[in-house]
Amino acid sequence: METVGEFLGECSGRMAPFERGRVGRAGCAASLLGLLLGLALIGLGFWDTGGRWAAGFRFIVICGLGSVILLFLIVAILETRVERSIRIRAAAFIRGGGADLETLVKAAEMRQGQVKGCRQVLVLLRQLPG
Repeated sequence: METVGEFLGECSGRMAPFERGRVGRAGCAASLLGLLLGLALIGLGFWDTGGRWAAGFRFIVICGLGSVILLFLIVAILETRVERSIRIRAAAFIRGGGADLETLVKAAEMRQGQVKGCRQVLVLLRQLPG
């Protein structure tokens, strides 16, 4: 039988990559990579600017913004799938007699400042009915 600590630790570990700070840093990196890709495409001649500086600048900015939007879309889809699986797992854990919802919430509240991802797990537990 899995303990409350093991359950919360595993769920927190699965939610940790979706913390705001990590996603924000990944967004900055994706933006820089998109800008560099746009510059490289123009420099290598794959994108014709027609000799206009504004067209090249616009293309580079679109590459940077597009890469960030694409990254955030992928992260949102993945986060939604992980949240669903954690909700299902939490309901099964509670049904299996591992602990009641109130105990899980209290344990998550105590760990939220110490374990990465536990804050998101706490939010998910509070959304569960019961």
